[in-house]
Amino acid sequence: MSDVRLDKLADILVNYSAQVKAGDFVYIECSEAALPWMKAVAREAVKAGGHVEYHLTSADVEETLIKYASEEQLKEERFMKKNVLERADVWLSAWGGRNTRTLSNIPGDKLKANVQGASSWRKVPIIEKIRARDSHLRAISCRFF
Repeated sequence: MSDVRLDKLADILVNYSAQVKAGDFVYIECSEAALPWMKAVAREAVKAGGHVEYHLTSADVEETLIKYASEEQLKEERFMKKNVLERADVWLSAWGGRNTRTLSNIPGDKLKANVQGASSWRKVPIIEKIRARDSHLRAISCRFF
């Protein structure tokens, strides 16, 4: 059974905030803690006629990758996200976590290298346009508890 609060939020995000319409490429991403949010948003986006692609992130997997990756690996460009965002019409994302201490046992230099690699997609020209409010990409982000 779905949560009516999430259903209403999804309706607002998809139909009002992002104004998803038939044929839109909708990219939905969230942390595993926000899976119920993703399901509701995906349902509304599909009902609105959008082509939905999604990415579910995991704090546990991220911690493992950062812990065992070399500095070179951590600094590598995140090409998948970059390519998806260059193509997407709508980007809906939610973040949140169950563990507020995630990554607290990772050395600072590794975290810094990871941020450098993760920020590569932010250099995409389309992201700069979002900041300038000059893009076709309709980006909506929210926190999920």
